Amino acid sequence: MSSKASNRRIRLLLGVFVLAFGLTFLRAAWLQGVRASSFGRLASSQQSEDVVIPAARGTIYDRGGVQLAIGEQAQTVYADPRLVKDPQREALVIATLIAAPVLLAGMFVGLVIGLIQALTQIQEQTVAFVPKLIAMVLALGLSLPWVLTRLVEYSRELFEHIPSSL
Repeated sequence: MSSKASNRRIRLLLGVFVLAFGLTFLRAAWLQGVRASSFGRLASSQQSEDVVIPAARGTIYDRGGVQLAIGEQAQTVYADPRLVKDPQREALVIATLIAAPVLLAGMFVGLVIGLIQALTQIQEQTVAFVPKLIAMVLALGLSLPWVLTRLVEYSRELFEHIPSSL
């Protein structure tokens, strides 16, 4: 394959990416500029609701009514390091779980792009960057509810151990 054909393909790929990002940018500008007021009214009508919550002091509830922390009188609140058996391990496990979806998506797409580059002999650095970035953003968007659930569970476990340390 000649270098002119490869350059033509790279320019075509670049043109496709520029066109896709340009269309995305124009769509976002149109939604934020032209349709912003109608979407704002729609959002405020769907998300605004007056709810009277009784002022129960001390107990913290989640949105489902489950008690997260029970109020108790205490002079001082402190964390007992004896409750956490291996804090470094706990931190590494939760950090690995949270980062895994995005890193695995980037690694998989990087491997596929590397194989394609090896097969086609196109050794352009920027060709691999954009698909990996898109895949990682998509992985973050798709796994965000799961990641937030893991963080809430971890935080709930931490909060549940507070009363036993008082």
